[in-house]
Amino acid sequence: MNSVIIGTAGHIDHGKTALIKALNGFEGDRMPSEKQRGITIDLSFSHLRSGDTNVAFIDVPGHENLVKTMISGAY
Repeated sequence: MNSVIIGTAGHIDHGKTALIKALNGFEGDRMPSEKQRGITIDLSFSHLRSGDTNVAFIDVPGHENLVKTMISGAY
């Protein structure tokens, strides 16, 4: 099986989490505080299997106050 890892990083409200949800149906914003504020606070990990390829997604926060979490996901 082949594997591909895609990480989303960018400014808040640019649709990173919405893109992943459109691709694989995974709602990465699961905490009540994320839903209430409408922003990603914690990392989310999901995947999509296509034939013999597994595509893994890492979604990181895009807010400047969450840079340490963003870097953790990119590392």
